[in-house]
Amino acid sequence: MAWQSWSNGQPVESVSAEPTVQDCLVVVVSFNGLNWLQRCVASVESQIVPKHLRLRLCIVDNASEDGSREWLQSLPGRKDLNLIINQTNEGFATACNRAARSQNHDLLVLLNPDCLLSEQGIAMLAGWMASESRAGLLAPRVDNLDGSEQRGSRRRLPTPGRAMITALGLQRLGLQGVNLKPVSSSESMIEAEAVSGAVMMIRSECWTQINGMDEHYFLHCEDLDLFIRIRQAGWKVFYCPQLRVAHAKGVSQQWCSQASAAHKYQSMLRFFEQHLSARCGPLTRWIWPRFLALRYWLQQRLGR
Repeated sequence: MAWQSWSNGQPVESVSAEPTVQDCLVVVVSFNGLNWLQRCVASVESQIVPKHLRLRLCIVDNASEDGSREWLQSLPGRKDLNLIINQTNEGFATACNRAARSQNHDLLVLLNPDCLLSEQGIAMLAGWMASESRAGLLAPRVDNLDGSEQRGSRRRLPTPGRAMITALGLQRLGLQGVNLKPVSSSESMIEAEAVSGAVMMIRSECWTQINGMDEHYFLHCEDLDLFIRIRQAGWKVFYCPQLRVAHAKGVSQQWCSQASAAHKYQSMLRFFEQHLSARCGPLTRWIWPRFLALRYWLQQRLGR
């Protein structure tokens, strides 16, 4: 894997003549979706980065059954690539934590395997991270494959009320739910409550301080929990609309849509109990789990 040098002056780098060398670890957690995994890895390998940024790639396979493991094992060994092949699916959060512990890093990028980075994507995020000392996490604008902004690219943290408005489509009536409208790409960084978890760059100091991801979340809501704990620790979350990343969305979930829905239901219950329940009245505490259960039941009945 030959990383290319980058010297066109974008984004702004440190004013130091010789910036401190930083190690950036890119983590990709894969479960099936071989075709997209191959394209994702190719986009990482094509990154154009400044000389002071050393990229490493760690791919964790969570017991894929579509040939992904065999393809990964066929890759030639090299120092800048680390493979973790799991015999069972240990969940997204656990896999991310395991990968993050596998080697030292100053910056950590969590990248979904169905995402495609532009060739200067990581360099741009690293430059913006260097410009804001309290930035704990940065995320780009995430687009659908047709170029439109993906829902949830920039969003508010969910509350029972916001989630119900979004789930019931009441935003069409002027009510504000979880998702926010697109913003101008002229701004490089906008502080946000929550962003898309498809692509995130996290300062390693921040990651270590909050002890990584909460492994009680097998799938879904681990990113929302992460945003809250980052802000509680005194760091900031930023949305960077100038950088756009294509995201196919849900490639792995196509293999096990019912299991994914069940994990989402359990994760939303845990998120509510962990972060919201104490601030809600008894009526909301009674309604919310029943609303989630009804929504999950309808998804199973309708097959989506």
